[in-house]
Amino acid sequence: VLGDIVGNLSSAIKTCIYWCGEYMGAPTDDCVFTINREFYDKSVDPQTIMSLVTLLDRQIVSSQDIFDRLKSGGLIDADRTLDDVRDELGDLSPLE
Repeated sequence: VLGDIVGNLSSAIKTCIYWCGEYMGAPTDDCVFTINREFYDKSVDPQTIMSLVTLLDRQIVSSQDIFDRLKSGGLIDADRTLDDVRDELGDLSPLE
């Protein structure tokens, strides 16, 4: 429902901007308007990270799942892959 509302609102605002541009004699093809469609905070707090590690230890989620969550939260650069991170870490023992 929220996605439909945002889509309809975006379309209405684009139409209004187009009309204003026509009225003012401005080129209407150059009009750009976007609405943020992220409806929830993607940040990752320390408690979430601890919970994810616990789930990984219990083999409920995979390391790829945790990596994807950290990446979507902005803690890992968007251009890095899980293999890149594993290569950088090497063969570290979790007990060291």
